[in-house]
Amino acid sequence: MKRILLFAVIGMLLLSLACSEATVHGKTVFYSDCSGTKTVTFRVYGDQEPLEGRDYTAGNNSAFLLSTGDALIEKLREFCPLPDAQFTYTEGASKRESTYITMSFDFTDINDYNRKGWLLAGNYADGWKDAQCEENGGTLTVREADGNLKLLYLDMLEQYFNDFDCYPVYEYGPNTQSQVIPNGIQFLGDDYFAFSWWIVPASNEIVIGDRTASSSFFDPSVDHEARADLSESYLEASGVANERVVPVSLRIGEDTQTVYEQNAAFVPGTLIVTYSDGTEQTVALNADLLDGFDTSVSGTYRVGVRCQGLETSFDVTVKSRIRPLHWFLIGFAILFAVAVLTTLLMMRKKKVAA
Repeated sequence: MKRILLFAVIGMLLLSLACSEATVHGKTVFYSDCSGTKTVTFRVYGDQEPLEGRDYTAGNNSAFLLSTGDALIEKLREFCPLPDAQFTYTEGASKRESTYITMSFDFTDINDYNRKGWLLAGNYADGWKDAQCEENGGTLTVREADGNLKLLYLDMLEQYFNDFDCYPVYEYGPNTQSQVIPNGIQFLGDDYFAFSWWIVPASNEIVIGDRTASSSFFDPSVDHEARADLSESYLEASGVANERVVPVSLRIGEDTQTVYEQNAAFVPGTLIVTYSDGTEQTVALNADLLDGFDTSVSGTYRVGVRCQGLETSFDVTVKSRIRPLHWFLIGFAILFAVAVLTTLLMMRKKKVAA
C-alpha cells in the first residue's frame, strides 16, 4: 500500500494550502548512453495567490495541513516505490507565493525509465506507453507520450485519499471516498457532498544536449477551464547528447577527525567526490555514511564510507579514556605509597637516633 502513496502526501499538502488547482511540469534529460534524469515539479499556489486568468485567489484551507518541509520530504521517501528518488520542497515566502515540490529519479537506460514509470503508475499502469530512445550516428532521438506525466502521481493520490490512516476524511463524513477524474481527484461523501480538486499537467520537455523539445498543455491566462486531451499526444526530441558526468572516486578530507577518546561520538568531517569530467565536490561526511565506526573499545579500526554509489575507508584510532574513579584510585595509591614511605623513613630516623 505504502509504495503507491508517494504523491498522495503531496495531494494532502495541496489541499492544505487550499489550492483549487495545482500544475504539474515534467522534464527528462537524456545522455549519450540513453541514461538520464526525470524530474516532476508540482507548483502549489499560495492561499492568497491570484490564479492566472481569474479574479480570485486559491483561498484558505490550511486546517488540512498534514506536514511541510523536512517532515513532508520524509513522508515522500517513506511512501515512494523508488528507493533512489530524490525530493525537494521550496515553500513560498508568503501566502501570495507558490510552493514547489519536486521528485526526481535517475535511470540507466530507456528500459529502466519505462520500468520506473510503470511502477509509479500503479493501478493505471495499463495506460503507460513505453518511451523510445534510439541512437543513430551520434544523434539521439527520444519519443514519449505526454499522457505518461499524469500517470506518475494520480493513482497514488487516489489510494492516499481512500486511506483513513493517511488522510482525515472524517472531516467530510465517515463514508467519504475519492476517485480519479481527468486531471484531478473528486471526493464524494454523504449528504451529497462533492468536491473536485484539479491537478493539471501543464507542460513537458525533453532535453538532449543543447536541444530542448517542449509541449504545453495548459495556459490558464487563455482558458483556465481547458483540459487538453493527451491520449494521442507525443513529444519527440533529437540531438547530440552530452556524456553523463558520474562520480568515480572518494577521498577523506584532511579536516576529518581520526583520533577519538573512548565512547566519543563521531565529529562530522568532509568527503571529496571526484567526477568523470575531473571536477571535484566537497560534501559533508556524516555518521549516516559510515560503516563500522565504534569508539566503545580502544584501538585502531578501519571505517568504511559509502556515498553516491562509491566506497572508501579510513583509519580511526580510539584512545583509552581514564575515568574520574580511575584517577581517584591512582591518586589514592600514590598518596598511600608516599605515606608508607614517609612512615618508614620516620621510623628509621627514630631507630638511628635511639
